[in-house]
Amino acid sequence: MKLIIILLISCLFSLPERYHTFYEVEEQLLEWNDEFGNNQSPWPAQYPGSGIIYSLHQIGLSQSDNLPIYAVKLSYNADIDEDEPRVLILGQCHAEEIYGVEIAMELIDWLLHPNTSYPVGYLDRKLGIENTELWIIPTHNPEGLLTVHGDVIGSEWVQDEWYRKNKSDINSNNVFDYVYGPGNDSDGVDLNRNYDFNWIFGDDEYELDYGCSSNPSYISNYDYYRGKHPFSESEIQAIRDFAIEKQFLLSIAYHSSRSGCVSEKVIYPWKWTEDKPSPDFEVADKLGRDIAAFIPTQDGISTYLPSGSISRRGNAHDWFYSQTGCIQYLIEAGTSNIQSSDEEIIEDTIDRNLIGAFHLINRASGNNVGQLGADKYMINGIVTDSISGETLNAEVKILEMDGSMLKPRLTDSFGRYRRLLYPGTFTLEISAEGYETYIESGIVPSASSFVERDVALTPLDEFTVEFNFNYPDDYSVDEPLKLTYTDKWNKNELTITDASTLSLYEGTYDFEITSIDNNYILPIKGQLNVNSNLILNYDLNWSTVLYSGISGTDWVFNGDWLIDDEINSQSSSFYSNDNYQSLILDSILWSNGTLVSMLNLKYELEWDNDLFNVAFVASDGGAFYDSVSRTGHSYNEYSQLIHSINNPGNFNFELNLETDVSLNYRGVKIKDLLILTNSPNECDRGDLNHDGLKNINDIIIMIDVALNYIDFDGFIKCVSDMNNDDIINIQDVIMLVFSILGDLDEN
Repeated sequence: MKLIIILLISCLFSLPERYHTFYEVEEQLLEWNDEFGNNQSPWPAQYPGSGIIYSLHQIGLSQSDNLPIYAVKLSYNADIDEDEPRVLILGQCHAEEIYGVEIAMELIDWLLHPNTSYPVGYLDRKLGIENTELWIIPTHNPEGLLTVHGDVIGSEWVQDEWYRKNKSDINSNNVFDYVYGPGNDSDGVDLNRNYDFNWIFGDDEYELDYGCSSNPSYISNYDYYRGKHPFSESEIQAIRDFAIEKQFLLSIAYHSSRSGCVSEKVIYPWKWTEDKPSPDFEVADKLGRDIAAFIPTQDGISTYLPSGSISRRGNAHDWFYSQTGCIQYLIEAGTSNIQSSDEEIIEDTIDRNLIGAFHLINRASGNNVGQLGADKYMINGIVTDSISGETLNAEVKILEMDGSMLKPRLTDSFGRYRRLLYPGTFTLEISAEGYETYIESGIVPSASSFVERDVALTPLDEFTVEFNFNYPDDYSVDEPLKLTYTDKWNKNELTITDASTLSLYEGTYDFEITSIDNNYILPIKGQLNVNSNLILNYDLNWSTVLYSGISGTDWVFNGDWLIDDEINSQSSSFYSNDNYQSLILDSILWSNGTLVSMLNLKYELEWDNDLFNVAFVASDGGAFYDSVSRTGHSYNEYSQLIHSINNPGNFNFELNLETDVSLNYRGVKIKDLLILTNSPNECDRGDLNHDGLKNINDIIIMIDVALNYIDFDGFIKCVSDMNNDDIINIQDVIMLVFSILGDLDEN
């Protein structure tokens, strides 16, 4: 009886049969694989010499139900990796936005059956797979798609055509908690808020979202939850890994607006403020406008509206562009009637959107022929080693279209690079580790032909750099050092005990020499210009602690700082714009030679526009001395920042944050802070725990040393031997007590 009721309910609330359920999608993809997956000549007249044109792949599983996520490759010789531009079509992401599934499935069908009559030319379809590697993912939210169409969970029929997220078990109760209708679903993550680029601005758990200015009455409730952390969801992990592997040139992600707030739009990265567009914005904007102009609105009055993205919420299109170089277009297909029951409207919406997709495919391949031909405006080439001829993994920049927020644009497995351009004059820079950098200016692209630049990079000479050290008295080989050297390509760490010889390419390197497990040795920081064999000699000194720990009473505040167990640049979640704030240590530091600050910090700042600075400032109010700055994003974990000056005198220590008028982030967190100087004698005798203080804690340690409870080689021996007789005993303890009491007779 219960089964009958479930079936009746499923019929009552089912969507039109035109829409594919997940299992229908899966079945159709497998059928096409049987038909085309091994067919070397499926359409000899239409696709001559094509080889296999269809290849089916599983790229991941859904978060809760472990449903497969399928990707279809359509191309000539689809079973082989070829040197072709790659395009990605992402179908459904949000569960209820099922137009994405239908557009993706129809696009596959169009390309697999070129004899059929569609409102786009045969030539466009042929070129779409002849000269590109087209990947189509009909849905990467299969369990959300099941929920929208309806599914039996246990013995219950579950369906919600308004459902948006995946089925991630947020409250960990092993039950899918949802409420019919928009919002109020306590389970699930919005998959288009789960990418790590600007993830922090997405909605927190059970945060209410109140729609938009065009429809202020629309309340989505909990529909936009970003997840517990970036890439928390297996679906987005799959898309991330797939995108990084394939290095797509262009992409479309299909959505549809249930609220009507962003209906019938083409959105691309980014224009968060008017004066801060993405580095490739002119390219993205031109193609976005072209695509939009090819897609009429449902009412036939106009065409889709192109728009640079203004959202910073962990979206796919911003992540794709910033992290992989792929320009992705979010297309909001259809009107607020996102699941029309009118089959004529469904078919019309699909057909209109596919015309825009073919224009994008033509732009990727440079096909400026056919009904939907696109301008070429592209530079491409292969990068090789000038001696061996082997292809290289190289970084490719167009200097007029570059920004520090962009991950390096690298050549692919064929050594190939492709960069879309626009009318203008450009500078090409190609670099690789161990090679001379290639720079060419004055490049002028054309609408009708590619700029082709194959580049052979010349290997750099290698030189030896020898580090030798003069150690302080009592130094032990049981206290090894860490040598860190960094260039554009790598950060390398090497453990050394006496000397070390490196083989380095010609170039400039930053280096640091620090203790492995402590800060007993004063760090050395510098820069190497390697253009010959070098022998470097350094005197190592024991360090004296001038300041240790973090306390709010130790600082003079200017601005919105918060000091608890750590230093925070602001008390709120995000720092203020158009602001200068400083934090100055409320004590004068004295050094007879070198001052070093060591901070463990993480930071998230607007690239190049907002700066965090660490500086030693002359106590008479003079200029900063060699301040060191940080900008951009490094917020995943704490890292060490070392700043040093070599200048005797009295100094203040200052932290400051300077921001411009727009775009803020989480700021700076500092959990450890040390300020050191070179010891005026062998070491700072009596400061056994190296905290800059002499107190009962040091006495306890010295007693343990005197009783042979602690190994007293190296630094411990140096700071414990108060009378410098090479023996640690009760006399040293007594001298430390008197020193702390201020009664030590220097005679």
